[in-house]
Amino acid sequence: MRPLLVALLTLGCAGAPTPRPETSASAPADPSAPTARAEAPAEPETADRAESAPPSPAARALARAFEARMTVWRRPDGSRVLTRRCREGPVDCAARLRRFAEMIVRAARRHDLDPFLLGALAWRESGLDPAALGRRGEAGLVQLHPRGAGRDMRYVRDVAYRAACQAELDACQGPVLERGASTLSRAIAECGSLESGLGAYATGHCTDRASHATHVLEERETLRRLAREQ
Repeated sequence: MRPLLVALLTLGCAGAPTPRPETSASAPADPSAPTARAEAPAEPETADRAESAPPSPAARALARAFEARMTVWRRPDGSRVLTRRCREGPVDCAARLRRFAEMIVRAARRHDLDPFLLGALAWRESGLDPAALGRRGEAGLVQLHPRGAGRDMRYVRDVAYRAACQAELDACQGPVLERGASTLSRAIAECGSLESGLGAYATGHCTDRASHATHVLEERETLRRLAREQ
């Protein structure tokens, strides 16, 4: 059996477009385990520190799409009302979506992925809720499995650390996104196609018949459309 497929055997199954309880991914151990204290992540676990440079056009476009996706309705003045879960969170919702967009774009580019594809994967996996947890313990924006890709990730394994991270604007999602992007990129390369790679991310083996792949690709087109319309 090929190495990647062995590594992906602990993946969960595809689910609903809101935080999915069973989907996860697996990848090699992270050589740089974070050392921030769980009780106060003053220096959150992240391989993707916020940069001083302004967001790229791709990050701005993805952030617009995320905000539109989270919009419940518009007020008469045109301002948006976002979902209750997002607007009642511990940090400013729109600012967090912008930060997530920046992080997703950088992680995607490091692994030769379409940022809108990685953004769509995050939406399908967690609904962009960094606190989302699956029934098997999957955690983070791309729902890493504690016995798979997340087995050595502090955000996945350490409950107290994860709780403290929710007060951070980036919710310590840098390493989570990096691991998810790396896993998906390798799956696509080994499976030979985008659809099969997405299928492997969800099922643990190369397949272009997994409904998860279809849902993610449909979501990518939705995000692209929303980015153009805003």
